[in-house]
Amino acid sequence: MTDQRNFSGSVVAFCSFVVAVCAVLVAVKVMSPVQVETPAPPRVLDQTALEKQVAGAVSQWRSNPNALVLCPLSVVVEKGAEFTCTVHDDEGPRQASVTIEDDQGKISVERN
Repeated sequence: MTDQRNFSGSVVAFCSFVVAVCAVLVAVKVMSPVQVETPAPPRVLDQTALEKQVAGAVSQWRSNPNALVLCPLSVVVEKGAEFTCTVHDDEGPRQASVTIEDDQGKISVERN
């Protein structure tokens, strides 16, 4: 009977030791700072500046320098990306093709 108590005591002591080690490991894991790196948001063209640039290019082709230009919202700066802007003037709405030339947001404008 004494051997059985000794064995039971040893098992209880060993289990207590394992639980204590697990508790320490969990505490260390929880307390360590977690560094989550969030990706930078994509760069987009400034809406007002974009429309002014397109209006400037369009004024060279058209007689009306006060044309209203509407371009898509939140155009991501990506070299080679293409989109169209709508130009409203005395002749009615027209389309202008815009291409982003470089990673800095330089654009070229062509009439359709």
